[in-house]
Amino acid sequence: MKTNANINDKLYRLGLPKAVVLDMDGTFFLGDQLLPGALELLNYLNAKDIPPFSFLTNNTSKGKADYVHKLMGFGGVKRADARILPPVTRRSVT
Repeated sequence: MKTNANINDKLYRLGLPKAVVLDMDGTFFLGDQLLPGALELLNYLNAKDIPPFSFLTNNTSKGKADYVHKLMGFGGVKRADARILPPVTRRSVT
């Protein structure tokens, strides 16, 4: 039988992540709505003192400043947290 202690022990042995990258539109928020659990995840990451996390998008219709403003408007996201990674294009990979 699985208990919270067993699960927590397994998570502890995995260790904390070295980096966290969160997708934005459709995963963290949808349109102008923060998705359920998104803010709790950020609070958890902050409470565990996990290194600053980054947000990733494949949407090029808005600039970095637009996304930073949007994320800060949801609360729980500070400017220092709002590192935005641009989409990777085929040309930049090859």
